[in-house]
Amino acid sequence: MAEHTPFFLGFSGCYTKPSSHQAKVSHPRLMNSLLCIEYCRGNDLPYAAVSNDECLCVDTKPTGSQSSSACSLGCPYNPMQHCGGTNVANVYLIGFYYHRAPSCVALASQGVLLEGYYWISETEGAASRKVQCNPTAPCHTPLIHTYSSTVTITHSNSTDNNCTAENIYLYGPSGCYFANEDTEPWVQVSFDQLYIITGVVTQGSNDPDNQQWVENYALEYSENGVNWTQYENGTQLTGNSNFNAVVLNTLTYPILARYVRVYPSKSTCENNCSLRLELNGCKYSSFDHSLQYVGCVIETTDPNGQVMVHSASTSCQLPSDCIDLCRAAGFLYAGLQGANCSCANEVRTYGYAASSHCDITCTGDSKQRCGGENRYSVWRTWEVRCPEVPSVGNATASSTSRNHNSQVTYSCLPGYVWPNGTIEAEKTITCTFNNWTAPPPGCEAIHCTSALPTAANTTLSVVGGDEVGAVATYTCLQHYRFPGGSTTKTVSCLTTGQWSAASVSACEMILCPAISSSLINAVVNSTERQVGSAVEYQCTNNTGFGDGGTKRVRLCLDSGQWDRAEEDCGKVFGRHFETDGHFGFFEKGCHIQFLISHSDKDIV
Repeated sequence: MAEHTPFFLGFSGCYTKPSSHQAKVSHPRLMNSLLCIEYCRGNDLPYAAVSNDECLCVDTKPTGSQSSSACSLGCPYNPMQHCGGTNVANVYLIGFYYHRAPSCVALASQGVLLEGYYWISETEGAASRKVQCNPTAPCHTPLIHTYSSTVTITHSNSTDNNCTAENIYLYGPSGCYFANEDTEPWVQVSFDQLYIITGVVTQGSNDPDNQQWVENYALEYSENGVNWTQYENGTQLTGNSNFNAVVLNTLTYPILARYVRVYPSKSTCENNCSLRLELNGCKYSSFDHSLQYVGCVIETTDPNGQVMVHSASTSCQLPSDCIDLCRAAGFLYAGLQGANCSCANEVRTYGYAASSHCDITCTGDSKQRCGGENRYSVWRTWEVRCPEVPSVGNATASSTSRNHNSQVTYSCLPGYVWPNGTIEAEKTITCTFNNWTAPPPGCEAIHCTSALPTAANTTLSVVGGDEVGAVATYTCLQHYRFPGGSTTKTVSCLTTGQWSAASVSACEMILCPAISSSLINAVVNSTERQVGSAVEYQCTNNTGFGDGGTKRVRLCLDSGQWDRAEEDCGKVFGRHFETDGHFGFFEKGCHIQFLISHSDKDIV
């Protein structure tokens, strides 16, 4: 396809922009005439009409012929191509474009970067097939093109005013030139936020008369623009071998960066160090970490051009097993076709099929699908977040976040402390890309090292040793109790490392109330009052108790109380008695006392 002029086979002319269409796609930065032609071809429509940033696919040739000068607006992605103008469109008869790109990657290198269905032909003369190209899941958005309004370009050659985001992108009007005296040239792409970078694309400068390009370059990246990391320790990436071809380097592992620097190898520059540049990737803030499934990837039957380049297993039962195998082997993607697990670093080559074409049931899970005929179900193995927050013995974590730069602080559980020498900084870990910094040592149990207090007349049992929460129980011996009446007391090991009580009082013998020292007409055979003591009361002076008896026995019970009340003895007159100057009368064993004096003559 010619760049400057629209007059080539298949170009139908400049027409009024169609008012209706059968298919449409638009993009303010990525639209170009080739994309529109291929997109409409993929929709099996005969005409493509491109107007500024819109592509309209129609089934009949538009009307309202316009002069070619009205359709000379440069395309947003490739200004050397024409994309119509205001309310006018360049129209192409697609049937004249018989050439088919060999792969989705080849289409992308020519500027066909929007998601859609496209026709490809793997080899010259081979049957064409329609496949899905450029799905968003693998994180391959052209970032400089897409976010040019927020991208800043700086460089070592401060005299080149053309080295801007508007000029440096692929198929841009010029490129970035470096002065001959610049011994260590570099160009820096600065974003407004953190991005996942999955690939670097380069092209020589747009100057056919003075062809310039960079054959090799190195990469550095940074989050803050101050601390820089060399990509793969300064490994040289392969650049261009002519001024116009586009060369993609898919990174062996994605990187996280706000700032990316490209360092051309000056000794490999053709004529002079000049380049156009794109970075592929996606925003970290909107990346779906949980979505590992990439799609139903089409595999070629050509053994020399297969997408899946490494066989990891022929007996893999689950996608998770295949992902682990390919990750361990250093690949970015894992694919299953039945039980065959294979790996790759680039899976976009021949596009994607509808998920229904991957219809083989996974061996280890009938609910999952593992590929189809010449199809692989593919998952990404790479992560841009950390594994699960590591557990630390006897400690809790402040967060479960696994995102880059997340910090997690550990706190010991009650009853545990950090080992001696653990500094405060060690208690917090940070997620750096996809790995945690070293976790702290596990917390150690607090011990009550002092001896337990002793208590007389008790038995002691301890549950939990001497760790925090341990309980020591003091139990009084039989017929003993603590002051206050209880028979048990407990002491606990506190988080301070001390027992909850420094002393425990002794258990005292349980005693019934003392025998009265002023008994009337009665004597006792003992003053013992321990539990189980039996004290006999004997009436004297021809006296008796209220029931006529002359003896009583009181027992001291376990409760510390006597089994009956204490009684005095009085004189017995038949059924009447006298005691302490009063008369009484017994009725059926009940003592009824009449409160009259001894000198009274009558009993009322």
